[in-house]
Amino acid sequence: MKKKFSFFGVSAEILLYRNVYVIILLMISGFLIFFCLLFALVANRIYAKEQDFTPASVRDLRGGGHHAHRFEAVTLPSPLEASQVLYPAKHTHLASAPAASGLKTIDAGLPSMPFRLVQAGFSPSFSGGGSWIWNVLELVFISLTAIATVRPLIVSALAVYCQHSGRLFFPAVTGRTDPADFTASLAVSVLVPAYNEAKVIEATVRRLLESRGVAFEILVIDDGSQDETADIVRRAFAHEPRVRLIEQANGGKASALNHGLHLSSGEIVIALDADTHFEAETVLSLVKWFIDPGIGAVAGNTKVGNCHNAITRWQDIEYVTVQNHERVAFSSFGAMMVVPGAAGAWRRSALLQVGGFPLDTLAEDQDATIALQAHGWKVIYDAEAVAWTEAPDRFRDLMKQRLRWSYGTVQCLLKHRNLCFSSKVPGIGWIGLPQVWFFQIGFAIVAPLIDLMMIVTGGATMFWLIRREMLLPWMQPDKMLFCFSSMLLIELICGSIACRLEQRPHRFNSFSFLTQRFAYRQSMYLVVLKSLHAHVLARQVGWGKLPRSGLCISPEQHPVSTIIKEEQ
Repeated sequence: MKKKFSFFGVSAEILLYRNVYVIILLMISGFLIFFCLLFALVANRIYAKEQDFTPASVRDLRGGGHHAHRFEAVTLPSPLEASQVLYPAKHTHLASAPAASGLKTIDAGLPSMPFRLVQAGFSPSFSGGGSWIWNVLELVFISLTAIATVRPLIVSALAVYCQHSGRLFFPAVTGRTDPADFTASLAVSVLVPAYNEAKVIEATVRRLLESRGVAFEILVIDDGSQDETADIVRRAFAHEPRVRLIEQANGGKASALNHGLHLSSGEIVIALDADTHFEAETVLSLVKWFIDPGIGAVAGNTKVGNCHNAITRWQDIEYVTVQNHERVAFSSFGAMMVVPGAAGAWRRSALLQVGGFPLDTLAEDQDATIALQAHGWKVIYDAEAVAWTEAPDRFRDLMKQRLRWSYGTVQCLLKHRNLCFSSKVPGIGWIGLPQVWFFQIGFAIVAPLIDLMMIVTGGATMFWLIRREMLLPWMQPDKMLFCFSSMLLIELICGSIACRLEQRPHRFNSFSFLTQRFAYRQSMYLVVLKSLHAHVLARQVGWGKLPRSGLCISPEQHPVSTIIKEEQ
C-alpha cells in the first residue's frame, strides 16, 4: 500500500497537474517578493539617510533650492551614457569638462559605495528612450491595485448597509411579519438530481426528512447512474411516502431537474445537489419568501462542510468572503447573478415561464436566475437558509469544477449580452452583468500582471542590491510595497467584515486568507483563461463527474451548530 503524503493538506498528486508548477511558483514568489521589497525599501532609506539623499534635497535641486549646491550633474559611462544622475560632489572624483556643457565627467572609477545610484524615488527621471514603457507599466500596476482595493471596499460597504438597514429582512421585503399561515398551506417539492451518488444520497435525503415547518415531497431523479444510487434510495426509503424515486437515461443535471419539475406537484420547487445537507429550518427559510407574489427565486447560504485540508479551507473562505458576501451586497439592488444549485428555491410558474432549467449552458442555475429577472421576477438571498455542501478536496477536481463554472458563466454572459446596460432590468443590466464581465472575466485576464510585476520588479531589485549595482528608475519598491500592502490590508479587513456578517459564527483565519491570495486566486485566473481559450477555439467543456468522499458533516456534528444550540 502506497503511503499518501501531503504538504499543508495538499495531496501530493497535485504535482501531476500540468499547470500546478506555475501556481506553486506564484505562491512562493508572492511571499518572497513581498519581504524582498520590504528589505529593499528599508535598505534604500537607510543609505539615502546616510548620504543625506532626502526627498527634500532632490526637490530643492530640481527646483533650484538651497540644497542644490550639494549635488552636481554628471554623465554616466556606458551603458547609460545618455542618462543623467545626481551624486554628492564630495563623493565623486570629477575630471574637467567643457564649461559650456555645465557637466562634469566621472573619472576612471567611482569610490566604493553601497549603491551607485539612489533608488528611483530619490533620483531624477529616467530619460532613456524606453522610459515611457516603464511609466505605462507603473500606471497599469497602480490602476489594477487601486481597482482591486476599491471593489471589496464598495462591496463590504453595501453589505454592511443592507445588513444593518434591514433592507434584506423578511418584513422589509415582503411587508409581512408572520409567514406561518402561508407556509402551513404551501405545497413544496424538493428535487435532488443524482448521478453516481451512492456515497452521499442516503444521508442527504435523511437530512431533508428532518426539515420542519412545511409539508413537502422529495423527488430523487436518478440520471442514469452506474452505481447503486437508485437501489440505495429504493431500499432505504421504501416505507417513506414523502420520497419518490424517478429514473431516467443519462441526460445531465438540467435534464434531470426539468424531468422532476414536470412530475412535481408543489408550487415551490427546491433544488439541491445530492451531496448537500440542509439544516432543519432551511426549507422553511427558503419557501417563506414566496408569500411575496413578485419573488421568483431565493438563494440559500451555501457553506463548505468538509474543511479538512488547504483546498477545502480556501473554498470555505471564498464562499464566505466572496460569493455570499456579494449576494448580500447585490441582492437588494436586483443584481443577483446566481441562485446556487446547491441550495435554491424557485417558483414553479416562474420557471415554466422561462422554459425551465436551460439545457444549452453548463451553468443552468445562473442561466435560469438571469432569465427570471429578465422576465421581471425578483431574486433574493436568505443568509439563514444554510446548506452544507461537499467541496472538491483535490486540486484536479477543483480545477475541473471551476472550469465548468467559468465556461458556463461565459456562456450565460454571451447568451444574455443584450441585457447589458438595459433599462428593462437595471439591476442586472447596470450592475450584475457589467461587474461580472469586468471583474470575473476582464480583471482575471489582467490581474496576473500585478503578481508578475511584483515578481519581476522585486527580483530585479534584489539582484541589483546584491550586486551593489544601480537601481533602475522605474523599479520603485516603495511604491510597489505601498500599493500591494494596501491592497492586502483592505482585503483582510473586508474578509473580516464578511465573516462578522455571516449568520453563523465564522472564525477569520488571516494566514489561510493570505495563502489563498497567493495561490488559490491565481489558479482561478488560470481557469478563466482556459475557459476563454476553449470558447475561442469552439471547444466543448464536459460536465465532469466529481468523486464524492462522503465527508460532508451533518449540521449537528459541526462545531458552529453546537455553539448555536448551546446559546439557544
